[in-house]
Amino acid sequence: MRAIMLTADLMFSSRVASAAAMLGVPLDVCMSAARLGEQLAQTGDATRLVIVDSTMPRLDWSALVATVRDQAAQASIVAFGPHVDVESLRAAAAAGCDDVLTRGQFQQCYASLLQTKCLATD
Repeated sequence: MRAIMLTADLMFSSRVASAAAMLGVPLDVCMSAARLGEQLAQTGDATRLVIVDSTMPRLDWSALVATVRDQAAQASIVAFGPHVDVESLRAAAAAGCDDVLTRGQFQQCYASLLQTKCLATD
């Protein structure tokens, strides 16, 4: 099963990608919501985890969550961002993200998330 990460932070995404590779989880990194939608259209139900960096500019949380639910219904959506950006984290939760974490929390558990969400057997 696959994961997709929406972020413009290439340094941080490379660390997540390294963890994913070590676990054998294909991870696609998208730098725009439009690209995320395209990737979801290609991978569909094989995508089990969508990771969203709340610092992405002009995020429409409702549209993003709707796109994921439509294209990859079984995928978990995990949003993360700076702990001081309370408004964006609240918007992610209100839109229906499965988990909303501070960046620090996400840094501590991304390998575990990849493992449990993408490698768990149904």
